[in-house]
Amino acid sequence: MKIIFSRKGFDSAAGGFPSPVYGDESLVSLPIPEANPQPGDLRYADVDIGATSLGAIVEQLSEGRVRATDPVHLDPDLRAESLPRADGWRPAFGQAGSAQGHLARQNVGPGDLFLFFGSFAHAVNECGKHEYRDKGARFHALFGWLQVDGVLDPKLGSASLPV
Repeated sequence: MKIIFSRKGFDSAAGGFPSPVYGDESLVSLPIPEANPQPGDLRYADVDIGATSLGAIVEQLSEGRVRATDPVHLDPDLRAESLPRADGWRPAFGQAGSAQGHLARQNVGPGDLFLFFGSFAHAVNECGKHEYRDKGARFHALFGWLQVDGVLDPKLGSASLPV
């Protein structure tokens, strides 16, 4: 089994600010904005974190630089409760281009484990207003994992590749 550490979510390079950690120590990894938006794309406002819209969180923490209506790249997609789901939904993670090529050259496949980490900072939600407690106190943390069940080729749709 291979263990792959994969940096995801907002940071200084993607989004410009860390994801929040709230007082109950719950981590909310903020997915990055969609780089190549298309009509009908998922928006931050479409994604729920508990009873709160992800749109409200990103808009307030970014001080309006990222809007609730901006398209979002939800990858990895780990939370069943974030969106309405079809029966049989399972968490997913995808790579393309050079990142996928690198994983293929390393023979990443079924049974291997991805550990997702990102940049975080402590935040508060007081009366529906999200803000950082200390903007300078950032740290990295693990926020999720997936074990590879199968590898899909985006050009072939849902056909599994031999591993």
